[in-house]
Amino acid sequence: MSLPHTRHRSATQVSTTRLNRTIGIVLLLLEVYIALSVVLRPGGSRPEFNFKSEHGSITLLSSAMFLVGAGFAVAAFRAVRGAGGRGRLLWAGFAAVLLYFSIDEVVGFHEAAGDVLDAGVGAGPFRTWNDLVVLAYGVVALPAVVYFRRELFRYHRFVPMLVISAFFFVATSAIDSLSTTPTTLSIILEEGVKVHCSVLLMLSSLTGLFAARLLAAGPGAGPENGPETE
Repeated sequence: MSLPHTRHRSATQVSTTRLNRTIGIVLLLLEVYIALSVVLRPGGSRPEFNFKSEHGSITLLSSAMFLVGAGFAVAAFRAVRGAGGRGRLLWAGFAAVLLYFSIDEVVGFHEAAGDVLDAGVGAGPFRTWNDLVVLAYGVVALPAVVYFRRELFRYHRFVPMLVISAFFFVATSAIDSLSTTPTTLSIILEEGVKVHCSVLLMLSSLTGLFAARLLAAGPGAGPENGPETE
């Protein structure tokens, strides 16, 4: 094994260890943040205040995490832009989606759309149309996953992180849909799971950026090892 390759492998292992440590620290800080959001609230307000209010600490954190994730996706786009193929489209699209989610958390596009539909169409077995609009995000994502399936697996650990994020997305949607009468516990649980989803999507984007830079700069990174071409 050549010395440059050995050095590259060693540097990659160190970077991977740092990435793992970063993910662990972020998730630990998230749990502390959620606990503090229950305790630290305006006097006289209920425990779910920061979870229910659109200007509460949980919503603001979710919006911030989506925005940071969009920034990481833009950086990944820049890392692969010279390679051609679907890699550029993947990261440009992922950045756009995360940016939309960041704005939606604060502005509430899906809630506005749900309210309009609630006024004119029955939601059936679901509590509100808001639930259906959120679930539609997941349905719309499926064709994109199929289209980018080969490209997704080129980025080490990106897919597992996305799968974990999807699990939390389904969990928060299920809690929201099945809670016919929201309680303090259900609100805190739903929003707590949702903020886990936003943080995990941010970490997915960070993981993808890490992998994209390795693909772009590592030994043997060339046209034959680059992102998939059209």
